Amino acid sequence: MAQKKPSPPRPAPVPIDDEPTEIGEGLFGEADLGECDLDPSELDGVEDLDLGDDEKTHPGFAVPRDSFEDTRGEVSGVVIDPRKTLNTGKFKALTVAPEVSQGPWRERAFIPRGVVPKEEILESMEQALQIAAMQTGPLQRVRIALRAELMPLLRQAVEQAGGDGLDAWLSQLTRPPGRPAKDPFLMQLAALMDRFGCAPHQEALLGEAKAIAALVQKALCAPAPKKLSLKFLEEEFEGRIEVDALLTILFATDEELERQRQQVDRTLDSMRLQMRSMAGASPDGLMWNFSRLKVEKRIVEAEQKRRGSPKG
Repeated sequence: MAQKKPSPPRPAPVPIDDEPTEIGEGLFGEADLGECDLDPSELDGVEDLDLGDDEKTHPGFAVPRDSFEDTRGEVSGVVIDPRKTLNTGKFKALTVAPEVSQGPWRERAFIPRGVVPKEEILESMEQALQIAAMQTGPLQRVRIALRAELMPLLRQAVEQAGGDGLDAWLSQLTRPPGRPAKDPFLMQLAALMDRFGCAPHQEALLGEAKAIAALVQKALCAPAPKKLSLKFLEEEFEGRIEVDALLTILFATDEELERQRQQVDRTLDSMRLQMRSMAGASPDGLMWNFSRLKVEKRIVEAEQKRRGSPKG
């Protein structure tokens, strides 16, 4: 009786990437520089930039980023598909959070954020305070960690109850003396954040954080809180700077504001050098970021002037 031939050895398994993949759909638009409102002297030495080649973004493909693109501020809220309702634990995000319109020249893909219910905002703030109260490390470390927890929640609160506060503040920066806000929530919050940033010890820090939470609760639980107006931001700055970046500027201490100004200056200088080395290329994304940082520098310096804080 013939012996059964042994089965051939199996090939070695092919390594696979078992990292889970997030599947979602973004809303993409065409990249169009439009009016950049840049001083020609800013780009002295930049020659033969072919800006006529308008690159288009395509749904389903990643948007290329240049080496100077950075995110200022924290991610706020949950990212959602605007056609669906997203469950987030026991809460649900039913609507899309407001975003400033960047017009036809938007460079980045737009990913909607969900509106976080006021109950979740207040609960998350309370949890952050409880965790901070248990910390025993250096004061500055506790301050930085607590602030990182609070900033996304404060953005949601401002978006839901900020009214005309952002319009009034930006008008004071660009057209002094500007106009007073009908809704005082944003500037009241800025005053408390200034005291939070200067608190000399942990007990005082937690006291200011509790005052911030109480103010947020009062604003969100008002009978008819007014949603944040983005009108001035869209008309004066064409939406080139995001709300979270503006809140980072407004809530910064004088020292933090000066460091931010210096960092923006260094980044702009580096970008000028990079653009000068790209003769004949089409650095659309780089130009968009250059324009965005010019706006950021303008607002930072105007806020320093409003406070009367010296540079350097």
